[in-house]
Amino acid sequence: MEIKVYKADSMRYTPFDDESNSGLFLKYGIRFIDRVEDCDLILSRFLFVLENYVKYHGNRKKYLLWTHEPRIDTNFSNLIYIDGVPINIMNVYTRDIFTDNYLYSYCLREKIKPSEYLNFDRPMGKKIAIVASYNGHYFSQLTSDGKDLDLCRLRADIATFGYSLGKVDIYGRGWPGSISLEDSRFQLKSTEQFWGDRKLDILQKYHFNLCFENSTFHYYCSEKIWQSIMTGCLPIYYGKGNAIYEDFPSQSFLDYCDFNNPKNLFEYIEKMDVEEYNERMNLCIQAANRVLTEKSVFRSIEKLNQNTISKIQTVLRYKDEKASIIESQSCGSAYSNFKNVALNKPAKQSSTSKYSKKNDPQGAVSGTKSGRYNFHTDCEINPWWQVDLEQIYELEEVRIYNRLDSCRERASSLKIFISDNGLRWAQVHENNPSKDFGGIDGSPLVVKLNSRKARYVRAQLNAVEVLHLDQVEVYADLTIPSNLTA
Repeated sequence: MEIKVYKADSMRYTPFDDESNSGLFLKYGIRFIDRVEDCDLILSRFLFVLENYVKYHGNRKKYLLWTHEPRIDTNFSNLIYIDGVPINIMNVYTRDIFTDNYLYSYCLREKIKPSEYLNFDRPMGKKIAIVASYNGHYFSQLTSDGKDLDLCRLRADIATFGYSLGKVDIYGRGWPGSISLEDSRFQLKSTEQFWGDRKLDILQKYHFNLCFENSTFHYYCSEKIWQSIMTGCLPIYYGKGNAIYEDFPSQSFLDYCDFNNPKNLFEYIEKMDVEEYNERMNLCIQAANRVLTEKSVFRSIEKLNQNTISKIQTVLRYKDEKASIIESQSCGSAYSNFKNVALNKPAKQSSTSKYSKKNDPQGAVSGTKSGRYNFHTDCEINPWWQVDLEQIYELEEVRIYNRLDSCRERASSLKIFISDNGLRWAQVHENNPSKDFGGIDGSPLVVKLNSRKARYVRAQLNAVEVLHLDQVEVYADLTIPSNLTA
């Protein structure tokens, strides 16, 4: 089936603006058209743009907001509603755009030589550079689970305080007064120089670069820290709440989280000797060189494209979640006597991870399908999850709902086992590893059991991997007398 997509804005700097991706989208039946009346999906980076289309087209169209800019859209849910119309979200906070720290590491062009400074002899000495725009609209509160994720205001406060002390030079547009040494909008027009190259020219005069992201969130890592290291500038970064330490050792960049206020940061830099500078800088350089030689930005881009295509396909097969739950509970008229006997039953899993939630195993039998993971094991050999039905039933089928927001392929080696006592297990299904399965898009994995008797059901991967699923449902015919006790 062909999917016709209308871009309601330019989608600049996104995969949809990259001509090299046009063939990739067509390969998966996704075609961009110029008439909104003929489209299946309306696409935009901005919620207010989609709101206008909702007014005219309502539920006759599907909608997707896609942005990798953390302050353009700050929804933490991958699905919201406007006047009862579902708006699908793919942004920094839905975790399916940034899946590692390397998406912006394309700016690393060649291995960086070690730092061997004998003194702070660059033109600006120990002065700190910040190259960033000042946007007061981004100073609004941004919180998740009670944690403040905003770095725009904090970055600006540090920069302006440092400027007042004569310790920070500011470059970029929008700064109040005349504190910015250069406004990129006019500088680039006069020199016709690419802003990224201009930024590198600026940083080469300095030893330190204040390069916070706009927000701190898991795997949101832009070009800022890589460009700083490329130019021999020690990054002043914010490491709490993201995944930057997966690639950088401690005592490499200057982590502002180690300081209570800007004054302490500036005093620490003033006292720093060149030996410590070289040690920290070389740890940063080693991290960047490892990313350049051992990681692949192309794999990150490929993953982003895969997640984007999967998202579009999922949106076009979207069913109302409540209707989907009702449908799966009844299993249709032929299964009117069947009931999901796994609902809210005790569950276990082989391990937990840093992504696990409270009572993690119970998430898969909560009855709430989200299209995202509801439990998450650690990466291990043959991870598993299982449910205790608390008595033996004659089971008719098992339904496995995969996560659809990202990484659905991780479940491709899934096996299903049943047991009457939790000790001896019988395998009843092995998935074809070349075939992914879906979930609330209408294509869950369905395993027919034909009245096999069991009390326990286990889902297990045949791989070194993490196991994370949306929901697991186990159906039994309750018209059969319940005298099959364990």
